[in-house]
Amino acid sequence: MDKNFSLHKGDANTLVCQSFSDCYHELNQYILTEGVKTESRLGPTYETLNFKIVIQKPIHRCTVSLNRNSNIFFHLAESLWVLSGRNDLEFIEIFNSRFLEYSDDGRTLHGAYGKRMRSWNATNGGEPLDQLFKITSLLNSDSDLRRSVISLWNPAIDLGNISKDIPCNTQLVLRVKGNDFHLTIFNRSNDLHWGYIANIFQFSFLGEIISLLLNKKYVKQTHLSQSLHIYTENNLIREVTDSDIQNIFYSQYIPNDFIFNFENSPEHFKERFTELDTVLKNVAEMVLESYKSDVKSFPDLLKVIEQFCCKSQSLYEIAYLLTLFVSYKKELKKGLSKNKLRIQYADYLLEKNRLNKFRHQDYLALALNYFVQRMDNVAKTKYTITDSHMGEY
Repeated sequence: MDKNFSLHKGDANTLVCQSFSDCYHELNQYILTEGVKTESRLGPTYETLNFKIVIQKPIHRCTVSLNRNSNIFFHLAESLWVLSGRNDLEFIEIFNSRFLEYSDDGRTLHGAYGKRMRSWNATNGGEPLDQLFKITSLLNSDSDLRRSVISLWNPAIDLGNISKDIPCNTQLVLRVKGNDFHLTIFNRSNDLHWGYIANIFQFSFLGEIISLLLNKKYVKQTHLSQSLHIYTENNLIREVTDSDIQNIFYSQYIPNDFIFNFENSPEHFKERFTELDTVLKNVAEMVLESYKSDVKSFPDLLKVIEQFCCKSQSLYEIAYLLTLFVSYKKELKKGLSKNKLRIQYADYLLEKNRLNKFRHQDYLALALNYFVQRMDNVAKTKYTITDSHMGEY
């Protein structure tokens, strides 16, 4: 098969790709064979130092690999959680229960990127700094700015701290060149199979939101990892398979740009930023309230997301998918048949797409894949008629 990436080995340690999915298997093999066996506080790893990856199609943010079954609901929820400036477990734990393992107090995460980005600790009693607003506002005024850095590492509270959650990503650097937007992420320590995949998605989502605010095109996302590693006991190092399934997926489910119907132009940047920021936060809060509410059925929950449709088809679809997932989680608690529930919620997706075709077909396909992959073999056949690989992504 043709390879849409180039891997420069040895001291170069650089991978240039169209999308991360194109090179996921190759990178796993590279670290497995070339990485140095290194002990860590979480167990032995194979580690490569100072690794760089350049992604040339950053909106191809979904990692697709045979039977990898990435959780699109979690990735979308985490992206909203970060952009909204949250650090609470109450929201994110709905989509990934393992976050509790990294909390020091059972309620929040010490190293949450969103909180640090949107509400940087004040000094000398000043107001917390919204780094995202400040930096996008500066770039909007001066697109040639080369001092556009968002800090995620705070030495005052991180250096020497024994917290369970010290930030792995330390800095984001933004750059505008003409009509193009570039985002560079600096990372101190990253596990390929869990942290890296999540980082690629959430920072790609962030990069696209920033480019939308600035009315630029998001063209390149670069990750620089001081330690890129895989844990020797992680079964994924043996399960990630070399296949063409990512090309099959992206040829059928082509990603579309995020859209938002701004009332304000970049000339009125504060109002433009507030427009988008308000809706992003409202979607996150609405999803949480849907999970906590006593509303009994998914169709009833849908009534509350209609408010987002006219403002942003993209956010409406994200709200739809996350609301569908929280409804599914609530139904699971009742002890109903898991297989029947998965069929029911997969059918919700198909019917919604039939009535009103999703703009973001990649998100829809992975949401459907989430349910199909967990069904029994008899039930799966209904969903593999139009896509024989459904349930394998």
